[in-house]
Amino acid sequence: MYENSRFSNSSLGLLVVYASDMERSATFYRSLGLCFERHTHPPCGDHFASIGDGCVFEICQLRKGQTAIGPMTFGFHVTSVDQAVIEAKENGGTVRREPHLAAWGRSASVIDPDGHHVLLMEKPAELA
Repeated sequence: MYENSRFSNSSLGLLVVYASDMERSATFYRSLGLCFERHTHPPCGDHFASIGDGCVFEICQLRKGQTAIGPMTFGFHVTSVDQAVIEAKENGGTVRREPHLAAWGRSASVIDPDGHHVLLMEKPAELA
């Protein structure tokens, strides 16, 4: 049970991933079902943005001499964990943990082209 706090109605609104190859990372995340638009504004300049369920997921290009914070760990709900793992492997990802049944449902873990850990969680049928 989560404790009540003044942030109990808060939700994640933005997640920014810095990539060594922005195009390669966009291809990887498209394989997991994300759709991107090109945006240009500070602090990233030209970047990819995916907007869904009230959260913006951005992929920004690492600049020469810039180091990324990470690796980070985050997750996405997918329709099929098994298919998402296949797509991730075909698009530059590596499997960290094969599909399995976890306490929260069927899931797997992959590593994106820049080393970020991505948890894939299958949507329950009533939410799909």
